[in-house]
Order: sequence, then C-alpha cells, then structure tokens
Amino acid sequence: MIIEKYDIRLRSLNEQDLEMVRVARNSDYIRNRMRLRSIISEDQQQQWYRSLDPARDVYMIIEYDGKARGIVNVKNIDYSMDSSESGLFFWDTGVLQSFIPVITSWLAAESGYLLLGGQQTQIHVLKSNATAIDFNINQGYTVVSDDGEVVLMQQTKKSFSAVTLKSRLSFLQSTLSTSQLMLHFGDHEQDDFREKNLMNYLKLIEVTPARQSGRTFWFDVDF
Repeated sequence: MIIEKYDIRLRSLNEQDLEMVRVARNSDYIRNRMRLRSIISEDQQQQWYRSLDPARDVYMIIEYDGKARGIVNVKNIDYSMDSSESGLFFWDTGVLQSFIPVITSWLAAESGYLLLGGQQTQIHVLKSNATAIDFNINQGYTVVSDDGEVVLMQQTKKSFSAVTLKSRLSFLQSTLSTSQLMLHFGDHEQDDFREKNLMNYLKLIEVTPARQSGRTFWFDVDF
C-alpha cells in the first residue's frame, strides 16, 4: 500500500525493510527517545513483524525525494471503540530541522482520519522529550495524562483541522501541489486483503474516491 501527498510517499513496511528499521531503532539517538530502550535482536524483530495484524496495525516507511527517512504507524486500531495509537520517528536526522516531519505528520493524520474513519488517536511521549511534545502540540495534540515519565497525548480530527488547515492549504498553494491524497495497492503481499477490506469499509462510512485508475485511488480532503 502506498499513500502520497505533500511530496511525501508512505509505503507499507515489508520484510526487506526490517534490518534497516532495526538498526535505526537500536541507535542511541532513537532508542533513548523510546519507552522501551532495550536492544532489539534480529529474531525479536522478525517475531514482532509476524505478530502484526494487517487489520489493526499499519506501519509505513516514510520516503522523501526517493530515500527512506523514517517510519510512521497507526496500531491497535479498534473501530468499535474509535481508538488507535500513533507514532513516528526519523532515522535521517538531517531532515529533523526541515519541513519534512511536519508534512509527514499532516499526511499521516489525513490518512488516518480519511481512510480509517476515526475521530481521534493517541500517542505516548517521554516527558523528557520536550521537542516531541511541542511538535505534537503544534499538530493539534493535547496532554491528557502524565505519569511523571510518559505523557499521553490525544489528537482529534477536529483539533488537527483547527490547528493545521491554514498551513496545509498555504503549503499546497506555494508548492503548486495537488490537494488530493493518493492511495495505491499492489506493492505488498497483504495488499489484496487490505484493498478488499479497506474499500468495503470506505463504502460503509460513505467515503468515495474522487477518481480511480486500476488499483490507484485519489481522495479529496475536506478537513
């Protein structure tokens, strides 16, 4: 599965990506910003990958300018309870002071609220990671609990739109980019399952693509 907008390309995590992600996750820079800071072995990474539920766990590689820069996820999706947990990290530290983390966060939120039909998501952040907390606040998240070590933050579709819509529209106008979100199936072994279930779900929640070509769909984003 591939999702594109804002010059960002999100593609489904596959088995060939696992070592790249594991090495990045085990780096001091990333690991020290995680709740779980132990070194992950190859076997542990494989076991984790096999445990993912394609209906409830979505992990996607972040690509910009043809290069893998990081990973984003929505996991533990519960459609009946309208709950999920989001996260992202960049191993390419050269992009951290650029606009790339911002537009990636925009695309992740648009994809979640448009394609998964949810109204809110949560994220856990170390309280010591003030940069991440401030970044998420600027994406419409608010702190809902604080245990002294980890902060639980929540973003709603409404808060995301209120905080970011003006900036998103301005970015699209300044870059002459398409305002539509592109969704494509066919690059991953689980895409037959994902396409069938996701497109049936979108019919149920009355989300219709603006246009379609084969297994590629374009959607308007109105929030």
